[in-house]
Amino acid sequence: MKLPLEQLKDNPYNIRTDYGDLSGLAITFKRFGVTSPLLARKGEDGYQLAFGSRRLRALREAGITEVDVEEREISNTDMTLLSLCENVHRKDLNPVELARGYNVALRVGDLGIPELAETIGISQNKIRSYLSILTLPQRILEKPDEYSVKELTCLVRANKYSKSLFIETEIMINEKGYPEPALLEISRACASIFESTLPEKRKMELAMQVLWEDYSSLGRNQYTQISEFGNQLLKEALFIYNEKLRKTIKAREVIERKRKQDKSSVRRIGDLRNPDRNLDRVINYIKPVPLKITTVMERDYAIASKKAKGRFNYWLKKLHNKLEELVKNE
Repeated sequence: MKLPLEQLKDNPYNIRTDYGDLSGLAITFKRFGVTSPLLARKGEDGYQLAFGSRRLRALREAGITEVDVEEREISNTDMTLLSLCENVHRKDLNPVELARGYNVALRVGDLGIPELAETIGISQNKIRSYLSILTLPQRILEKPDEYSVKELTCLVRANKYSKSLFIETEIMINEKGYPEPALLEISRACASIFESTLPEKRKMELAMQVLWEDYSSLGRNQYTQISEFGNQLLKEALFIYNEKLRKTIKAREVIERKRKQDKSSVRRIGDLRNPDRNLDRVINYIKPVPLKITTVMERDYAIASKKAKGRFNYWLKKLHNKLEELVKNE
């Protein structure tokens, strides 16, 4: 059927945002017209194009006001897949557009990754790789044409491990301009480092060495040396770290063993591990005692008043309990 072009809307699930230069296609339509009808479905406010977004825009650019349309009943899932299949194999579609297309297909089409991969003829790993791009900061997604798929994948991997690693990787990509195979080897080396048992600070130090080493002299067949370099750095660092850890554990075991031995052998003040410190604590505690005891001892203990005897025994008992507590706690 013939349909006014103004009543034909684009596919609502279209993933393309950049349509490129349409002037050549518009000239073709002016000269030869549209050789086959466009596929569309009836919508609430007109008709929705199933696929052919570039043709629709080129028709408008050519000034064509009417076009042949084939109307069909098409579900939202099929509309999504038709748009995705139209664009997924085009080389001029940027990685972020593809990633968003896969995401829309999974969400609207209620499909799993295996079903989507089989439908559009793309591997599951490739779909997962594209979907991971959407986890990057918005400032990166707003500049999709500045990064290749491999560069975005490297940024995704760096962002997974560390914000600092992500920032340094982004700077390295922009400044060094290494080929994609070299970037992938750098990314793998950094991933191996961050998946190790080293402390986070040491991981970042090693990753910085890998990121900022000069690889400009390497040929295309030598990029595996980057991973070898990273693995050697990691191997040496792990050896040093594990050796220090082993010595630390051994020292702690010796200290703990000695502490238990010392604790069991404490019988008097002289057995304390730090007698000076503990005696200072005792002395500070008994400072108020001498005056009380001296007062009693200056008198004849046998005829001392009952009150004086009680005071003397009270302070001696209190001192004795405190000493026992110190020895026990030690």
